[in-house]
Amino acid sequence: MNSNKRSALDQYVAGRKALESGDLSTALDLIADAVAMSPDNFGWRTTLGQILIEAGRTDEAVAELDRAARIAPESAKVQILLGRALAASKSPSEAASAFRKAAQLDSKSVIAWESLGRLAREQGETEVAREAFAKVLVLRPDHVPAHLALAELAAQGDDRHSEAHHRGIVADLKADHAPSQVLYANSLMKVGRYAEARKRYLRVAEIRPDNTAASAVAEELTRWIANGRPQGGVVSVDYYDAVYESSIRYSKDGSELDDAKHFRLICDLLEAEGTDAVLDLGCGPGQFAQYLRSRMSIPYIGIDYSPIAIRSALDRSIPGTDFHVLDIIKADLPHCSPTTSIVCTEVLEHVLEDLSLIEKFPVGILCYCSVPSFHTFGHVRHFESQLAVKQRYSQYFDDFSISELPIGVGKNRLYVFSGRRNSVPAVNAS
Repeated sequence: MNSNKRSALDQYVAGRKALESGDLSTALDLIADAVAMSPDNFGWRTTLGQILIEAGRTDEAVAELDRAARIAPESAKVQILLGRALAASKSPSEAASAFRKAAQLDSKSVIAWESLGRLAREQGETEVAREAFAKVLVLRPDHVPAHLALAELAAQGDDRHSEAHHRGIVADLKADHAPSQVLYANSLMKVGRYAEARKRYLRVAEIRPDNTAASAVAEELTRWIANGRPQGGVVSVDYYDAVYESSIRYSKDGSELDDAKHFRLICDLLEAEGTDAVLDLGCGPGQFAQYLRSRMSIPYIGIDYSPIAIRSALDRSIPGTDFHVLDIIKADLPHCSPTTSIVCTEVLEHVLEDLSLIEKFPVGILCYCSVPSFHTFGHVRHFESQLAVKQRYSQYFDDFSISELPIGVGKNRLYVFSGRRNSVPAVNAS
C-alpha cells in the first residue's frame, strides 16, 4: 500500500512538472494514472478536471469534477470548476446551479459570483447577471470586469445614467487607458454631459497624442456646449474637416490600407458586373478611388461635403477621377448612365436621412454600400446583425445581398450590401 501511495505521488509530481513545462498531453496521462491509483484524492481529481477542460475534453472533465464534488461536497473551488466544465459542454442550467452552489458554500467568492454573472449574461438572463455582478462589487468595489459588465447591461436596457456611472468608475480606475476614457465620454454624451465628455476626450489626446480624432471630437463638443447638440447628434462638417486634415489614417495610400477589405470586396463585385463607371457618394479623401485605380481604369466621380476631404483627394492626383464638394443629402445627384455603379461606404451610419438618400439612387443602378456593427463618434446608428441591415435597406433593392467583414481584432464588423435600386418609394423609418 505504501509503495502504491509513493508511486501515485511520484506520478502526480511528474504530471505537475510536465504541466508547468507546457506538455499538456504528458501531464494528462501522468495525473490520470495518479488519480487511478488514489481515486479518493479530490485535489488530484480536481487538477485532472482542470487539465481536461484545458484540453477541450469537457465531458470527461464534467465526470471527473462531479466525482471530486461528491468526495468534497463543501469545496467551492470544485463547484466553480464543475460549472465551467458544464458551461463548456453546453449545459448552462446545470453550470448555473454549480456556480450558485459555489456562492452558497463561499459567499465571499468573487470568482463564483462573477462566473454566474458571465454565464447568465451569455444566456440573456439579465436580472440574474445584474444581481451576480452587483454581489461582486459588494466584495470588490474596484472590480473592473464587473463594472464593465453592468455598464453593458445598462446600455442594453437603455439605462444611460447607470451606464455612465459604471463607465465613470472604470475610467477613474484606468486613468491612463484611452479606450476607457472614450467609452465613458460616449456614455456622458448620452446623458447630455458634454462638458465632462469633452474633458475625457482631451484626456485621450494627452494619453495618445497620435489620436488626432480625440482633439477633433473635443472641438466638436465645444460647439455642442455653445450651440446645443444638433438633431440626432449629427456632427458638423468642421469635425470631418479636422479629422481628414489631421488623421494619419486618412493620409495613407488607399491601395495600401490594412483595413480596406471592403474596398477589395466592392472592386471584386464591380469587376464581376462589368461596371464601366463609378459614382462614389461620401468619397472622403479619395482612398477608395486610389484603390479602385489600382484595379480598374474606369471613369470615377467622387462627391463629399468636406472641402478638406476633396482637397486631399485632388492632391492624390489619381488619373481618370473627378472630385466635387457637394452635400449629397441636400443636393441632387449627378446623372448616371445605366452601367454606372454607385458606391456609398461609411456614409449611411452618419446621416439621419439615410433612406431619403437611397431614394435618390437612380432606379436600375447597381449600388454597393457599407454600414458598421459598432458605434463611434459621428455615427447616428449601427447594426447588430445582417438581419437588422436587411430589415432597413433590402426593400429598396432587387437582388439584395450582404457580406460580413471583420474589422480590427475585436467583434466589430462591417456589413457590405449590394443590389439594384428598384422603384419602391422610401418609407420613413427611425
